[in-house]
Amino acid sequence: MMFWALFAALSGCAVSDPGIALDDDIATFAVATWSAAGDVRSRVEVDGPDGPWLVTDWEEPEAIHSANLLGLLPDTEWTARAVTEDGKSSNDIPFSTGALPPEIPGYTTAGTPGWEGYLLTAFIGDPSIVVILDEAGRVVWYRQAKAGERVLRVRLRPDGSGLRYAEIEPVSITEKSALIEVDWGGKETSRIAIDKFHHDFADAEGGGAACLVTDIRPGRSGADVEGDSIIVVDEDGSQTPVWSSWDVWEPPADSAMEQHSWTHANAIDNDPEGGGYWLGLRDLSSLVQVLPDGTVGTQIGGDDSSYTFPEPGDRPKFQHQFQML
Repeated sequence: MMFWALFAALSGCAVSDPGIALDDDIATFAVATWSAAGDVRSRVEVDGPDGPWLVTDWEEPEAIHSANLLGLLPDTEWTARAVTEDGKSSNDIPFSTGALPPEIPGYTTAGTPGWEGYLLTAFIGDPSIVVILDEAGRVVWYRQAKAGERVLRVRLRPDGSGLRYAEIEPVSITEKSALIEVDWGGKETSRIAIDKFHHDFADAEGGGAACLVTDIRPGRSGADVEGDSIIVVDEDGSQTPVWSSWDVWEPPADSAMEQHSWTHANAIDNDPEGGGYWLGLRDLSSLVQVLPDGTVGTQIGGDDSSYTFPEPGDRPKFQHQFQML
């Protein structure tokens, strides 16, 4: 990291000037370090060219504080100051963020954002680029995935210390896909290989991840057929199957369907009320509630839908992703 300002000894001041360390690999990420006297909380405020931009959380009294500066734009001049809760302030310390790397593709944005705060996603290419976008669709954080891999889901780590994402080999079935965890400086802190991992994962109880994996078994004709399972991956790397489409439905007798995933799960999310998961099954054109005991509860669409629809065209059809409202 490069230091644009070194925090000074207190020398009788209530709060020191913050030291701003810009990350060597992520041009939009920096760490602020400062110290404050007395028994008051303190934090860092950052201003951009048009005024206030971000503030860190209040830090409890201690000798030295450190905070991540997340949400900075590239190629921008900033000023940072340390302040105390009782109104004391350091000097304004200037620093500048660098340019985005050429691997990040050019793109345009239009319309009104469908989120508040930040969006975690990825540009799928070779290489895939994990990014955080602000409400204007601008990149404020990024990390390049392993060459040849696709990133199909990005989430916060449960403790907020960084990100984790699904790094998927770009073929239908693979033993090389993995769940990756990185800290805010982009350093990889965990890589767990998951056999036949595909499409998506959701947070699981206890800090683990519920991952979609392909579940291959003989179909009615005797040929191998691709179903889907949910496997919970714990932080220590242990993997526990908790549900399979084979335990609920039978694949169709149509041999043409046996050449493709008959359920084709492509989206999973937590069920905040039922305690299990919601699962999107593309080739069954349905969203299903997977209960904690592994049984299926409510179904939206498909042959066993819990709801009727005014018109056939109103039913889900080959959906990709869903959003809980």
